[in-house]
Amino acid sequence: MVAPQSLAAELLERRLTRWGAAVTRAAIDAIPARDFDAVLTDHTPGAEATTAAEPIGEKPPRRIVLITPGERHGLLALRAAGFNGYLVKPVRAASLAAQLTGGAVFEDVAAPAVQPSMTPAGKSLAILIAEDNKINALLACSLLAKLGHRPTVAADGSEAVAAWRAAQDSDAPFDVVLMDVQMPGTDGLEATRQIRAAEATARRTPIVALTANAYAEDREACLAAGMDDFLVMPLDRERLAAMLSERAALAA
Repeated sequence: MVAPQSLAAELLERRLTRWGAAVTRAAIDAIPARDFDAVLTDHTPGAEATTAAEPIGEKPPRRIVLITPGERHGLLALRAAGFNGYLVKPVRAASLAAQLTGGAVFEDVAAPAVQPSMTPAGKSLAILIAEDNKINALLACSLLAKLGHRPTVAADGSEAVAAWRAAQDSDAPFDVVLMDVQMPGTDGLEATRQIRAAEATARRTPIVALTANAYAEDREACLAAGMDDFLVMPLDRERLAAMLSERAALAA
């Protein structure tokens, strides 16, 4: 994060840290040479310099500029300078989450706040999230916690299977598994097959596919592997809440 010392910057850093992000504060001309998923830059004089530098790490990060409402007139110049998106200060949590998961370029992508009607109808669910993308995982955790559930994250398919087995052995099984389909090593399809093979005498755990692809063949592949449902990334709050409310009601 490239921003002057201020209360707003401190609060933003605290929010990202609570979500599970590793935050680095740096000056405009001293961004560390390491991999970042995103670079947040406060729009101060010289801010455009952060986009002119060589790519940071192996994969170019998402570059987001923080502006005041009165600076909207300069959005075209900021886009030309290389920023991928913007946030209006004071930054709302929903807007920040939307931009970090790939919000549209220079559009107001603020998502509506979670409504009370989205609260689970039954008990709080223990949910295993298998997701290798750290930002997607922390945002899913934040959303699930707001919905009253108890998330646990596995970074890949092998970790997901191990976590599922450990929960089964401790007699505290997960109520739902949210399984990213595309993960390095053991992907979501193979992890699901392994869980289903181990369920010979155990209660079937609902497994929901998380994928960026909504094609019929992708859904068929998920169902063939033993998954029960299908959610397109980035997660739709209302669809996720409705599905989990139904599961919570059944488990109550």
